This record gives sequence, structure tokens and C-alpha cells, in this order.
Amino acid sequence: MTAAEWNLTPVASAVRFSTDQVKNLHSSTLQPFRKAVAKGLKRTKEKMKTQFIMERKLSFHLAEYTRTSVRAGEQKL
Repeated sequence: MTAAEWNLTPVASAVRFSTDQVKNLHSSTLQPFRKAVAKGLKRTKEKMKTQFIMERKLSFHLAEYTRTSVRAGEQKL
């Protein structure tokens, strides 16, 4: 088999699928994959939400610490 034939073999086999086979493949094979992707996206969204909340808390505490340390510095002067 030459390189050109080898490269065309997947294309030829893909063309042989009928529309019914593609629909069946689409619904049965990809459904678990879709669920996994949706679950991964949901987890990622939750992680990003948690990270956003933690960053807001951290920035609030940092600002609060800065304010109190400035006040403490002013009182020492």
C-alpha cells in the first residue's frame, strides 16, 4: 500500500457510513462523551466561581488589613 492509498483509506471508510449509521453513532457513542464534557464544564464553572469568591474575600481582607495597618501607623506617629 502506498502512502497515498494509506492516506485515503480513512476517508473512504468514512464515506461508506450511511446517514442512519451516523445518527446511531451520534446518539449512542457521543452521549456519554457529552455527559462527561457537561460534567467537566460544570466542575470548571464551580471551581471558577469558588476561586472568584476566594479572590474577593482575599482582596477584602487585604484591603481591611491595609486600612488597619495604616490607622495603626497613624496612631504611632
